[in-house]
Amino acid sequence: MSAEPLRTPAPPRPSPPSSTGNPIVPPQRTLLKAAGLAVALGFAIEGLVLGSVALSGGALAAKPFTADLVQKVSWSFIVCVALAVARTAARASAVRMGLAGLVAGPAGFAIARGLHKGAAQALGLVAAATPEPSPFAVAGIKGLEYAVLGLAIAWIAKQSWGGVAAHAGVGLAAGLLFGGPLLALTFRALPELAGATVVARSVNELFFPVGCALVLYASDTLGKRLA
Repeated sequence: MSAEPLRTPAPPRPSPPSSTGNPIVPPQRTLLKAAGLAVALGFAIEGLVLGSVALSGGALAAKPFTADLVQKVSWSFIVCVALAVARTAARASAVRMGLAGLVAGPAGFAIARGLHKGAAQALGLVAAATPEPSPFAVAGIKGLEYAVLGLAIAWIAKQSWGGVAAHAGVGLAAGLLFGGPLLALTFRALPELAGATVVARSVNELFFPVGCALVLYASDTLGKRLA
């Protein structure tokens, strides 16, 4: 009888780390990219706001700009990173991304608002007592806005056509759907806003969701390319 040759067992394949839709990208890399891009988004939106104010004839000042920048960067960081964490941890689960947006929207609004006031006081800015829209109403609308945005992004990320244009389109739709009521609350509470302020707030409400959607797309895409 001839002896059969011994078969060498194949080495076990290493299990890939979990990630946002890409099994070879460490989640830490995606989250770091999202955090950096979220901070850059805050600067970009503030620059866009300043440009729109200048074009509409408004006055620019360094101290209010600094306080507004603190608010926008903190808001962008909290909301976009919260959605990125949910997308990474839950493998783009729509429900968990929606819940992350529902919580991060009001939390980000409250924290960014507090940081803005603190920065303004530290810079010696004295704000006149003016009526404001209900912070609870604004926080509630922002929670719904980013819950819907999280749900939509989780869905389109699984589609073959869910690229940069789809992400930007979803962000713009969220900005139009929820930015309108937010602006209406603001203009109702402050009917005599200057034209430059109206333009600035409109830019802020309409383009932040677009930027946040693109942050999530870009952080995932950059992670895949650099893996």
